[in-house]
Amino acid sequence: MKRVLLALAISSLSSSGLRAASTDQLLTNGMNLPKLLTEHRDELGLSSQQVAMIKSIVEEAHAKGDSLGTELREKQGDFEHLLQNPETKAEAATAALTKVLEAESAVKHFILITLISVRDQLTPEQQAKARKLSGPASAKSGAAETRLQEKAEKVRLAFKSLGIDPPSELVARGAAIEQFLKDGNLAKAETALDELISDTGLNETDRKDQPDFSKFEPGSTDLDTLKARFENVQEKAKTVTSLPVLRRLVKAKEEFEAAKTAEDAIRVGRVLTYAEGVLAGKS
Repeated sequence: MKRVLLALAISSLSSSGLRAASTDQLLTNGMNLPKLLTEHRDELGLSSQQVAMIKSIVEEAHAKGDSLGTELREKQGDFEHLLQNPETKAEAATAALTKVLEAESAVKHFILITLISVRDQLTPEQQAKARKLSGPASAKSGAAETRLQEKAEKVRLAFKSLGIDPPSELVARGAAIEQFLKDGNLAKAETALDELISDTGLNETDRKDQPDFSKFEPGSTDLDTLKARFENVQEKAKTVTSLPVLRRLVKAKEEFEAAKTAEDAIRVGRVLTYAEGVLAGKS
């Protein structure tokens, strides 16, 4: 139930969005995550029928949870967009915040109902045993998941700050990490996430210098050639996973748009030469 947000927009690097709810608090009030019950099936004496029912509840919850999570993220996005607009009035911001809180409330209510449904599949004796097991286990799991959430959020914000979607490679890796979480394998999930962060260069020091595009040769400034070069750069950029490289390409894009607006073919050619060098690892 408590799945880590990875998103990339990162869209598929993000999960259902259920992290907005305080499931830790629900656990301390006697609730148990389904994975804890299945991991301790023998100790709890769960029957095959009980396991099947819990699995059914969880699968149904994931389907509905994804919908609720999407709605919550949309409301959060609308609210963030309004806050970034200096002309936003207090009334509009308040209305948007109310929608976010309503969406969060719906998520929390949904999690509570789901966990109660899972709990009710256990006998009173099994519930008592589960509560004893959930203490140290849930504390350790909760700390690990919080750490994962924080790491994933850094990745999400890094891509969001550039205004771009993550490449398909990261999307696929995000889905694999999410599967580790579904399987309750936090160690593998964190290892995979750490590798992803390393490969994106998230923690590398940024280059603060503004490229001097004038020092690059423009190459052919024939309109068809420039168009072909631009399309080639654009296509290759879609596969880039390095954030430092993407930041340099974003600077190039800004200069490219300015050169395009000025109808300066030579300037456009210089920017494309720079971008081609970045993609080739030469700039």
